[in-house]
Amino acid sequence: MPKPFYDELNKTLRAENPHALEPWFPFLKLFSTALGKLPSRPATVWRGVASNNNINFTEHDMHTWWSVNSCTSYLNVAGMFAGVIGILFCIDSIYGKDITKYSANQSEEEVILMP
Repeated sequence: MPKPFYDELNKTLRAENPHALEPWFPFLKLFSTALGKLPSRPATVWRGVASNNNINFTEHDMHTWWSVNSCTSYLNVAGMFAGVIGILFCIDSIYGKDITKYSANQSEEEVILMP
């Protein structure tokens, strides 16, 4: 079974290899242009990650994620993604893009954070 599109894109973004990103440039240009047309939404958002393997974060640290990150306005929704042993991030976002009305799950109030 092929990996989902976003898994492959984020894997490539996280590798921080400009040459590996070249095939993605047309999509990334289109995606960033589309998101640029949406207003930024300064807000506190939540992200749940199912695994805590090899994750060393300290409270109040600032981090840069080299991938497209989907977040939510709701702690309980992020908690479902984190599961029992996952990790929850509380993010003070300045440039998040609210894509709720374009999302398949509008009840999640999805906010996209770009790398």
